Amino acid sequence: MPHLLRIPVAIVVALVLGTTMPRPAVSQWLPGGVEMCAPPCRPGGPLLAADGQGGVFICWEDSRNNTDSNVYAQHLTSEGSIAPGWPADGISVVAEIRSQTPLAIEPDGLGGVYIAWYDDRQLVLPGGGTSRDIYVQHLLADGSIAPGWAVNGLAASRAPDEQARATLATDGVGGVYVLWVDWRNRLAPNTADPYAQHFRYDGTLAPGWPADGLSLTSAPGGQGTLFFRCALPDGEGGLIAPFGDGNSGNPNGDMFATRVRPDGTFAPGWSHGGQAVLENRAGRSVAIDGAGGFLTLGVTIRDFFDREIYVRRFLFDGTAAAGWPPGGVAMFPVALGTGRSFVEGDGSGGALVAWDGSQPGRPYGVFATKRLGDGTLAPGWTTDGTLLSEPGARANQFAAGLAGDGAGGAYVLWEYSAWDFFDNPAFIQHVTASGSLAAGWPEFGRRVSTNPNGHQEPIMVSDGMGGAIVVWHGLAGYFAQRIYADSPTAALLALAQAEASAERVRLVWQGVGAGALDAMVERHTAASAWEAIGRAVREHADALSYEDRAMMPGTRHAYRLRYADAHGEQVTEPAWVSVPARLELSLEGFRPNPSPATPMVAFTLAAAEAARLEVFDVAGRRVMVREVGGLGPGRHALRLDDARLSAGVYVVRLVTTSRTLLTRGVVAR
Repeated sequence: MPHLLRIPVAIVVALVLGTTMPRPAVSQWLPGGVEMCAPPCRPGGPLLAADGQGGVFICWEDSRNNTDSNVYAQHLTSEGSIAPGWPADGISVVAEIRSQTPLAIEPDGLGGVYIAWYDDRQLVLPGGGTSRDIYVQHLLADGSIAPGWAVNGLAASRAPDEQARATLATDGVGGVYVLWVDWRNRLAPNTADPYAQHFRYDGTLAPGWPADGLSLTSAPGGQGTLFFRCALPDGEGGLIAPFGDGNSGNPNGDMFATRVRPDGTFAPGWSHGGQAVLENRAGRSVAIDGAGGFLTLGVTIRDFFDREIYVRRFLFDGTAAAGWPPGGVAMFPVALGTGRSFVEGDGSGGALVAWDGSQPGRPYGVFATKRLGDGTLAPGWTTDGTLLSEPGARANQFAAGLAGDGAGGAYVLWEYSAWDFFDNPAFIQHVTASGSLAAGWPEFGRRVSTNPNGHQEPIMVSDGMGGAIVVWHGLAGYFAQRIYADSPTAALLALAQAEASAERVRLVWQGVGAGALDAMVERHTAASAWEAIGRAVREHADALSYEDRAMMPGTRHAYRLRYADAHGEQVTEPAWVSVPARLELSLEGFRPNPSPATPMVAFTLAAAEAARLEVFDVAGRRVMVREVGGLGPGRHALRLDDARLSAGVYVVRLVTTSRTLLTRGVVAR
């Protein structure tokens, strides 16, 4: 059955205007981080999602009204500013009676975001059982509710008894899948089972999906989703749904998975009930591998502690990847205690793994390693993991996050426990694909920010542009810091923004009172020495900027500032900026927009690779598909002469071997 998407024609104008909303011009990334939730917020339990443009969405549980907790959200742009339409103290996502607790957040691929939460509004009082439900809301980039969605969200299921532990995955054309554990059969032999639901962009259920969700297994005993983000997109509009099962007799249980198509049927090679994807391991994490499969991370448990860490790769067609045994490949085979562990795909079938671990009597440290697509150790990495944090530190160091850098390497985040009463700093390290530290990054990482008010619950997400964004809870609310690939943290005066195109590089340095400094900009490449190229100009009281139009496209340039202050001559840390070549993959969409019945679709191919152009109508049907990779690198404008399109909204998708781009287009006769 076709994958359905319905966007009412009445919202055409809003959608078109929403794609051209101006952004603040001034960066706000400061040494102590950007405040995302100003008082009187009282946040807890943050969740992050990249917005696809270098910014971030965050949601949290908030009890600012001194009553039951509700769900709030905030949107920060790539420049570090609160996005237009979003208040300084966040947006109330739901304001129902009783409590709501956020469980998952996921971008919609079109600039907006989905948020799921655990909702008590239908809670039956003692004597009548419980009926807690999973609800979902769809917000647009400006914080408004997407057309078709109710003010306080839509229920994924209204079945009796309890639903919990929801995770989300986008469907590739603006809709979303919800995966949760369900106790509707509490009195039957099946105590808990995983269920899924599929919402389209406008909040309607995709055809083929039951109103109370799709059962993924009815195996004896209990099965359920795991306590982490586990719903995964399969790259073809469907859902990969992992779940745990403890009924095999294995001491650690097993991880199962199944694959569901957009119409609610099971994909070839998969079935209701799923199949084991990691045997005799307690599931901890999953990730897309970037090469037609997914990764599962599990652990063995002894004496209530995780001991060994294992990762396995499974393909989307239902087969196990060669080189990865049923129990997974050992990442950390020595019998040491481990705590938190993370896995991310390296984009080419391999696995990036980070964890914390300890020997008896020693503080916890943070480790990382990498495996190739066939399960073998990647060159430059060590079998038992590379220690990234400071050895022999005076406090435990706990892994807090892992994010790929888009080039086969990773950022690893950790926090110090009980550094002192007021300050438990967060640190980050950037490791390249070859296992070495990225240029300019010191041994044992850097502090994420200079904020003196603690870094509780730091979490991290890739910014989609080679860097990462870290969010933490301070004494007064949530704060965020963007980590650039070669400018790890903001310092007293540090590069806070770098925008590079083939025509120019725009740089912004920030620091208290920076605008009053007389600073010279210096630049060098791998083949040239440092040279002065001009004076930085005052951006505002705390920022200096410079625009370089004399750089070389397709190369990397390092920039720094040289200036004098009360302590003498100072030089900022070098920051490397990759200047793109003239061609970049892009999808402009319909030209003009709105278009007549036979619009032109404009796009740019950056390389000679397979590429496919698709158009979906308001019902989610694919009305046009064209292989365009043979056109070769360059900008192309393709007239859709063979697709007479009626008036309405369409989703245009450009799919290459490395990326998928989406945009909206309008036909108006």
